[in-house]
Amino acid sequence: MSVLAENRVEPESKIPDVRHLEEVLQSKCFERATRLRALLLYLWENRYQGISEYAIAVDGLGRNPDFESKIDATVRVQIARLRVLLRRYYEGEGSRFTTRLVIPLGTHQIQLVEVMPDGEVVEGLKSNPGTHLRCDTSGDVVPSATVFPTPRGWSSPNRFLVSVLVAVIVLLLSCLSWLLLIPKRHGGKNSASMDQELPLFWKDLTNNGKATRIILPTPIFFAWRPDGGTSTLIARDLSVNESTKLEDSPQLADMEKRFGKPVAWQNYTFASDTFAALRLERFLDSYGVQTLISSSAESPHQIIDYENVVAFGTTSSLTAYQSDLDRLSYKLGSYEKYVIDKRMPAGSPRQFPLDQESASRMVTPGLIALLPRRASGSRILLVQGAQTTALISYMTSETGMREITQAEAEHGHNPFFEAVVLSEVNGENPIQSRLVAFRPLAQQDSTPAK
Repeated sequence: MSVLAENRVEPESKIPDVRHLEEVLQSKCFERATRLRALLLYLWENRYQGISEYAIAVDGLGRNPDFESKIDATVRVQIARLRVLLRRYYEGEGSRFTTRLVIPLGTHQIQLVEVMPDGEVVEGLKSNPGTHLRCDTSGDVVPSATVFPTPRGWSSPNRFLVSVLVAVIVLLLSCLSWLLLIPKRHGGKNSASMDQELPLFWKDLTNNGKATRIILPTPIFFAWRPDGGTSTLIARDLSVNESTKLEDSPQLADMEKRFGKPVAWQNYTFASDTFAALRLERFLDSYGVQTLISSSAESPHQIIDYENVVAFGTTSSLTAYQSDLDRLSYKLGSYEKYVIDKRMPAGSPRQFPLDQESASRMVTPGLIALLPRRASGSRILLVQGAQTTALISYMTSETGMREITQAEAEHGHNPFFEAVVLSEVNGENPIQSRLVAFRPLAQQDSTPAK
């Protein structure tokens, strides 16, 4: 039977288009991607309508009618995954086609477009001439050609991230989604089965009847247009994490004197955090646990105070959760290069320092902590480090969940704890992680934060 609805009749001129769609839906590439197949079919059947993100979520993805796109990025995540899966299909099984299904960046409308023999899209997705974009998973997003000129006489400090394009960010998120389609490299099974029981560690986070939200940090950048031109200069100081605190940075303050008042910009997430969020969402979904994904800029505290929260980030990007971090006895040092044990005397040696084994290979420390929050009974899982993808890979692997569960049992089964994990990575690729320090929260620290 056709994968299209039986009562749907397409005009004769459109039959080749329908057959093309059916070939895509019945391909090996889409064979196990049930949710993306349904989304592709929904977008196709509504391709001539101005469908909203809400309609896609409720009608296409089966979300609840109370879906709110401002605090739930599900549609954007799934659309990005679908773009990537379509690209993979046309690079393999569908490479013979001279037409392709594409979803132009910035829209939800699917199009069937012609392609040149070399694969270039004739219409639909086109890059701005002269700007060559690439995907970089190092944690920063950069163009391969300079598009944001640095003013004459300036030397860019290492602590600043400049030359960031919105288009590049969208491209990066698509690349990240493609990489997440590759099976996990940690030991154990690639994914859990729906008929298996949720592992104990994750039950401790989710078994309180609250919704669970994954929050991606969106660090603050400041944007200028020097001399009123078309080029944009975007900069960030790691020590400034509030738009009202620009004056705390001498460099940013100097830029404000030169170029005037900047615009605060929070549309960027770090590569490792985005990897981690999507990987965790996929893991929990395999056990039937539904999650919401939103950025820190899209997550009002009056809502998340009554939800379970998983927050990723570095020392500088988790400042919104500083009151939770202050409850821990472990603390990550500057640039996540070492661990400080606050219970040790002042001046004690730094613990678990970063080990740079080669230009791309390193062993880096990270913190994970599960804490109670608020009188509502909600909980927060903090995942802090420069390599949050590696930390989540460990926490969702059989080895990692077993080590954490054993450590909890050895310390009296207290569900709330803090731990240090060392992760070996090659570039952005996790190799292995291990639990090196575990500490249950003391009774006073287990009291929910007010």
